[in-house]
Amino acid sequence: MCPHYCSRRRCCRQLAAAAPAPLAHPNYVVTHAIATPAGLDQLCALDGRFQAYRRTLFGQASLALDRDAATADVNAKLDAAIAGFCTLLSSYFLLAPAFKALEFLVRKYK
Repeated sequence: MCPHYCSRRRCCRQLAAAAPAPLAHPNYVVTHAIATPAGLDQLCALDGRFQAYRRTLFGQASLALDRDAATADVNAKLDAAIAGFCTLLSSYFLLAPAFKALEFLVRKYK
């Protein structure tokens, strides 16, 4: 029995330490980009205004964008797009698709 009153054979902390977190995967942005459209599709079904961000923030071209190497003008436009998306997303923050989309933005655009 684990000292944390866990009834499992292996301690709950041992299990957590043994399994690598999916967020720590080096290609997380690429693998997460495959799952993100499903969340984005759900958001688009709720509110059609999310469609505009499918091409800009979640498009294939955004995967190749390196924010550190981008110009100040590109970063300013990106900041405006992210702010607009977050403002629109604020009404849906408690939904799972909103969490997935927001997590993608945080990890991709830092």
